[in-house]
Amino acid sequence: MRMKSSRVSTGLCASLALVCAFATAAQEATLIDFLIKDQFHHFHSDEDYAGQIVVVIGSDKDGSNYNSLWGQAIHDELVDEPGYEAIQFLPVADVRGVPFFLKGHVRKKFPRDPAKWALVDWKGRFAKAYAWKPACSNIVVFDRTGGRVHQAHGTEVDASTLRQITDGLRPMIRPATARRE
Repeated sequence: MRMKSSRVSTGLCASLALVCAFATAAQEATLIDFLIKDQFHHFHSDEDYAGQIVVVIGSDKDGSNYNSLWGQAIHDELVDEPGYEAIQFLPVADVRGVPFFLKGHVRKKFPRDPAKWALVDWKGRFAKAYAWKPACSNIVVFDRTGGRVHQAHGTEVDASTLRQITDGLRPMIRPATARRE
């Protein structure tokens, strides 16, 4: 009898582990609800981006050097496209795990230029919701309905991944008249 309960117990533990693994690997299919401050203490929310094409570019500290590379590469590829201005870039810094007494010190590490703001995500909501890879730049593209249409990650910009991202964005930014033709 002891052996039977041991098997049941082992099977139950294995099943729970499998369920937990799938639950943690699940990714949000839409832009998450958020109200988060940037390094200048200005609030930003998901409502600010309703009805817009959103490109989230974010990382943890180890991937932060790659974010501007990816943002610049996407900009350079699409800036001359009609409708480019419809893209809203949303920079996010995953700083979860920073002890509360170091938050001020960490915030001072961010750029002082107001044009280079980033959401300071102390709880790692974006990283958790979209299963971000550590030490990489994570790029998540959302259409005008808030649906996630593409996700990628990388360190140095590679042409293949960049092409996938920009090829996905082109039809979304094309003006309505060009889409009808």
